[in-house]
Amino acid sequence: MKKYLYSFGIIVIILAVIGIYRLVYYENPPYFLYQKNASLYDEIVSIKPPQYPNITFATLSDIHIYDKNLGNSGEAFQAYLDSDRKMLLESEHILKAAIDDIIVKKPSFVLISGDLTKDGEILSHHIVVKHLKRLQDSNIHVYVVPGNHDINNSDAKRFNGNYTTPVPSANKEDFTSMYHDFGYQEAISKDTDSLSYIIEPIDGLWIFALDTNRYRENVATKPPIVGGKLYDTTLEWLENQLIIANKQGKAILAFFHHGVLQHYDKNEEFYPEYLLQHYKHIGEMLAFYNVRLAFTGHFHANDISFFRFQHGKFIYDVETGSLVSAPSPYRFITLQDNRADISTFHVTNISRHENFAAFARNYTKNGFETLAKNIMESYWVSKEDQEYIAPFISKAFIAHYYGDEIVPQDEILPDSSKLGLFGKIVLSLKKDLIISIWNDINPADNNVVLDVENGL
Repeated sequence: MKKYLYSFGIIVIILAVIGIYRLVYYENPPYFLYQKNASLYDEIVSIKPPQYPNITFATLSDIHIYDKNLGNSGEAFQAYLDSDRKMLLESEHILKAAIDDIIVKKPSFVLISGDLTKDGEILSHHIVVKHLKRLQDSNIHVYVVPGNHDINNSDAKRFNGNYTTPVPSANKEDFTSMYHDFGYQEAISKDTDSLSYIIEPIDGLWIFALDTNRYRENVATKPPIVGGKLYDTTLEWLENQLIIANKQGKAILAFFHHGVLQHYDKNEEFYPEYLLQHYKHIGEMLAFYNVRLAFTGHFHANDISFFRFQHGKFIYDVETGSLVSAPSPYRFITLQDNRADISTFHVTNISRHENFAAFARNYTKNGFETLAKNIMESYWVSKEDQEYIAPFISKAFIAHYYGDEIVPQDEILPDSSKLGLFGKIVLSLKKDLIISIWNDINPADNNVVLDVENGL
């Protein structure tokens, strides 16, 4: 009985810590110029958003390239794989396959919304640059922003048997130097306080490439920060540039790493670190200034969300899944007549595997189940209950990763009567998450035409 009471007390403490984190994470929301200045508000509201120019481009996200020379076997490497769900050893082969197809289809440019590397290793960044140059050599422009893994990352390591040793991770200056040809060189404006910039790849279209990461707060002796944020100075620069873009009659879209809309009803409750801090306020501001399309990543799911704010304007958050998680998606977007025609493709063949699609799905499934079991182990859930619960979790997340979730005919939740005490506790804590993930938010996620003039 003492063991149970002690365990229950630990769980209560964990929940309290989560509550405190959420309170701190969302305190003091930003207050923008258009909310303070009535004449500015009226001026922007009077501006009819211009039609998007006709153009086709592609999006990639979370490519997580890993240099296998940093280690690809041993207990330490396997322990890392067991704590994650990325196909690291296949990462370069998958990227090559996606780029091969992009070169054939020849869009005008490619947007990559962060997490270019496993953990910011300089060696891994060099591999990314090598492959992006293939696109550039085919006259396809490439624009990148960093993700939470890419800069000042304490998890940049070499794996050697049972041990790991630190390796250099890119800093802010390294990143701008290595990716100079992939956005920064063409920038018409750069934020001095972050790696955010603006490009105009075609007359009349401004693309805001926003750095939403907190690498400046990372400490070498602690795990890197996963959550996203736009700091005050960057927000000031962003709003001022949006005002200029609107007054000049530019069509505007943006891309960045963290979500600006929830992608399922419990997104904020269970995984706030996958959303921008103050995402509701920033989303409302972006929508007010006629940013109707935002391209994001981070969660590794292929999903599209839509929201219309009280001022009447709207935004779509088009999240592209990770290349190193099944189904290894990438997207093509054709803008025409104020419609965004979105097509999703998957990497299905690579040189390392004869049936890569099946391998990827099984790898991601096993990764989720191993991850779930490791978490349940820390909650004292029995091995038998872990084996029973884990497939329900993996099935839900894999459905979300593929997008266009269809609730299955069989049960989506474990039968609590079959569980022990700690299995019941874990199920009670997570059942709302599983249910929420199965219920897809409109619109469709993979192949869809979005109305960017009127919204849903």
